[in-house]
Amino acid sequence: MRVAFVAPKSHRSAHAGRQAQDRVKTEKALLEAQQGRASLQTQLDEATAIDEQLSKELARLGQNSVSLLSANDSLKGALESSRKRLEELRHAQAVAEARAALYRELALKLKAMVDSTLETSPSCFVTDAWCSGCRRTSCSTRGRRSYGPAGKGALTELAAVLRTISGRRFQVTN
Repeated sequence: MRVAFVAPKSHRSAHAGRQAQDRVKTEKALLEAQQGRASLQTQLDEATAIDEQLSKELARLGQNSVSLLSANDSLKGALESSRKRLEELRHAQAVAEARAALYRELALKLKAMVDSTLETSPSCFVTDAWCSGCRRTSCSTRGRRSYGPAGKGALTELAAVLRTISGRRFQVTN
């Protein structure tokens, strides 16, 4: 024997009503989605047409967007490289200017020292390499490796001048 449960008619009709409402909602959502899809497809078609038109225009001008983008990247790289090189050159220029100022300062100090030495010591004081104060082509002190009192004084003055130069180390020996 079989027993089946049969729902009352009012319950079945309520269930069928909910199903119909759900079906209407689903169909409405499907219709909206189809309309949205159609709208998106239209926008895509328009964008594709504009892209083709612009590509044709660029091709007509002898360029294409890919080459422009790669040229732009290339130019950016070159600009950055140039900026770095300019900064390096500015640094090198500053170093060279500092070195030139140092040598100008040294030259002024040595010139002042030599001028004062020539005025006070008319005889030779440095031998074998430089004969100062003596205007003769052959000097009797030439070839000697020793220094007289004037030469030692000049070396002391030279050492004092070289000590004032910052950033460099000099060695002056008798």
